[in-house]
Amino acid sequence: MPRVSLRFYLSFLIFQLFVLQELHAEILCSRFVTPDQIKWTTSEKRTLCGSADAPSWLNIPFNQAEFFFRSFLQSRGYHTPTFEKRESKLFVKPGKLTEISKLRAFPERGDLDLDKYWYTIGRPLIPDQLDAIEKWFTFKLGRLGYPCPKLSITADKDTGEILIQFDPGEHWAIEEIEGTSIPQVDDGVLDRYRAFKVGDPYDP
Repeated sequence: MPRVSLRFYLSFLIFQLFVLQELHAEILCSRFVTPDQIKWTTSEKRTLCGSADAPSWLNIPFNQAEFFFRSFLQSRGYHTPTFEKRESKLFVKPGKLTEISKLRAFPERGDLDLDKYWYTIGRPLIPDQLDAIEKWFTFKLGRLGYPCPKLSITADKDTGEILIQFDPGEHWAIEEIEGTSIPQVDDGVLDRYRAFKVGDPYDP
């Protein structure tokens, strides 16, 4: 039985890996090899491959393509992609999907109830989720009487942890309640049915 050298065996395995990678991949405009798990939009494909209306975009440099790929992948939650140039193709590996794992606020406040905001936990770390967190946090501070907070949100792409740094601003409270008289009803009789009272946080 003929002996097969280790070098030949390794070369054969590497060749098989390359072939399998292309079998489970989408090839864009014969230049970019990407996993078939990523579905590119028509607009993204046009940016990467150009169109007949814009001939200068038909063969963009690989470094420019990498920039576009990073942006497109980050919008899906892939923040650590890698790229490999082989012959005339660019192989795109999206890396691990980053999911939101935890919310932290600084300074810490017990009345924020961050643990109860479970909606984003486990979801991909993407700009839309960060926007949703910012809106919720602003709403939460408003309910506590801080209608004009300043926020700064940062995210750890490796752990998925989100840090919300904030300055709540001036606290507003209800100082006075003016009521109108109702015919045949004594003033003050309906005050106990109000949903708020003097001193409560002002919620705009």
